[in-house]
Amino acid sequence: MRIRLFYALLAASLTVAQPQPFARSNAMLVTMSVAVQGGNGNSIENLSAKDFTVTEDGVPQMIVLCEYQNLDAPVQIIRPGDVPQQQISPAKPGAVPYLNRRLLVLYFDLTGMQARDSSRAISAAKEFVASRMQPADLVALIRNREDGMRVLEDFTDDRALLLGDLEKLDGPEPAGGVIADSGAWTANDAEAIILPANRQLAALQSVARMLVSLGDQKAVVWFTSGAQFSAPFNHAQLQATINAAVLSNVSLHPIDVGGSATRSASDTLHSLAAQTGGTASLDTQNLAAALVQAQKSISNHYLILYYSTNTRFDDTVRHVQVKLIAKTDAKLSYRQSFCVPHSMRISPRSNIEQRLADALAATDPVVEIPMALEESSSRLPSGHYSLLVTARIPGQELVNAYRHGEEQAVIEFMGEIRDRSGKKVASLRDQLAVPFAPFKGDPRTLNQKKSVEYRTTFALAPGNYTLKLVASEAFSGRTGTYQLVFTIPRR
Repeated sequence: MRIRLFYALLAASLTVAQPQPFARSNAMLVTMSVAVQGGNGNSIENLSAKDFTVTEDGVPQMIVLCEYQNLDAPVQIIRPGDVPQQQISPAKPGAVPYLNRRLLVLYFDLTGMQARDSSRAISAAKEFVASRMQPADLVALIRNREDGMRVLEDFTDDRALLLGDLEKLDGPEPAGGVIADSGAWTANDAEAIILPANRQLAALQSVARMLVSLGDQKAVVWFTSGAQFSAPFNHAQLQATINAAVLSNVSLHPIDVGGSATRSASDTLHSLAAQTGGTASLDTQNLAAALVQAQKSISNHYLILYYSTNTRFDDTVRHVQVKLIAKTDAKLSYRQSFCVPHSMRISPRSNIEQRLADALAATDPVVEIPMALEESSSRLPSGHYSLLVTARIPGQELVNAYRHGEEQAVIEFMGEIRDRSGKKVASLRDQLAVPFAPFKGDPRTLNQKKSVEYRTTFALAPGNYTLKLVASEAFSGRTGTYQLVFTIPRR
């Protein structure tokens, strides 16, 4: 078991049953899941807040809630009608709506998946629901395909309802239940210029963000096509997805249904799982076993909440340490760090230089604007290489400025290239103006425009590099980041 950390900027008091609410305006609420095992390997029960100490970056923190989550205890049955069936029900800040329950999300990403693979994924889910669900399990169903993303079922333990939803998964669905975007683009929002892997990661980020209010552990089983990750993709989007999952207390369990992932794609899926406390499954012979593995990743644990004494949203990695005061022989399992996003997300759009610099330095990448990036190189007489970088941004990002009477859209760029040692070898600061006159006063033509294209060049020696490019639309302040790892070989 691992720690899961989740925080929210609170404007109201903590709403939990025990202990009494604590009012902490503008404080960061951190939720941790801590497994405590004795020398015999069994979970230790009957501990309270006074038995634990928590420090964040060495500073003691006051525990405001310590609740044992006993997944073997009798549970209250949750049937249709108790929860909405078209949306994942959010919880009030600090509330724990599902005590002693295991929350599992079966997420079917059908974009780019072969029909036979989607059928196998659905069959595995049916087998799990019919014969492997435990009394403590609550399962939610989400699917994503070319026509958008939908919640098929909120968390429920009604097997018949879940099996019925799975039976209909391949067919048409009624309107409603579309997941609203939460800062990342989903498959419907991105244009054809965005690589499939980037669309999938952004949609997965949206799933994680939708679960953020449910503070306790969640496991998302992600049925996907690993082949999509064989092509270059946005490493900034990958990191943003990982950060969103960690902050939402979500472990990701990707399953490559088709078993077609290359070695690099397999490494990506394993990294995504490992950094969120999940497991990746590339063995397509037994998909049901992968579901059971995700189920077993959540066992009895303590849910611990505290208000961080550090109220800065400063894009830093914070280190947490949990100890038992008396039982020194006990083993504690938890995640020991989390990343706090930068307050630049709410900074004034007029401060463009600061916004670009903050986004470029951010540990938690800003991916509000989708981008695609391509690179190619040619040899120069000096022995160096000319690197051509082409960035493309969907035309729909220009519509907001046009509708507010602007004569043109301005996209600001800032970027840098670092070598393998982390040394900065090149930098960029530029802007691209897109006049609206050619669009003849009709904003719909902006939506139809496939992309805004920006090109720039760098002179580099052969070697391994990381390019990070930030783009910000000047009127709205929306910002996007693309990170590309590439090699210029000696020829």
